Amino acid sequence: MINLKQFFESLKTMRYEHNIYKNNLFDVYIFLSEHERKYVTSRYRYIRTLFSPIGVSDIAVNESHNKTNKKKRILFLGNLSYFCNIEGICWFVNKVYPIVISNINNVSLYLVGKKPTEEIYALAQQYRDIKIIPDVDNISPKIKY
Repeated sequence: MINLKQFFESLKTMRYEHNIYKNNLFDVYIFLSEHERKYVTSRYRYIRTLFSPIGVSDIAVNESHNKTNKKKRILFLGNLSYFCNIEGICWFVNKVYPIVISNINNVSLYLVGKKPTEEIYALAQQYRDIKIIPDVDNISPKIKY
């Protein structure tokens, strides 16, 4: 069933983005997903775009696993050497993840992106259910459904 609030928020976002692209408000648009970049440039041909990969080009989603598998996954997808991401991941692992695993059974945290630092690898040593997946083109085969 479609959540009406989410549906209307989606429409508002689409209209907002349409106005930005149509009015050419920025000199360049930066995309983290090649799929998203291709979609936008197919609709708005005269905008200038850049692609800034984060270590995973696009994710193929298999929705059938939701009903059959009891395993729960938290996914962080981003550059694993960017200091803001490192700070956020460290905060999450040290402050939030212990609460999550104490209240939810069978949960794993996947940290996916390019160039993980030693600090990121050290976090995985704290918990056996933290998985680091560096520099992959497609995450689907790496996360077993």
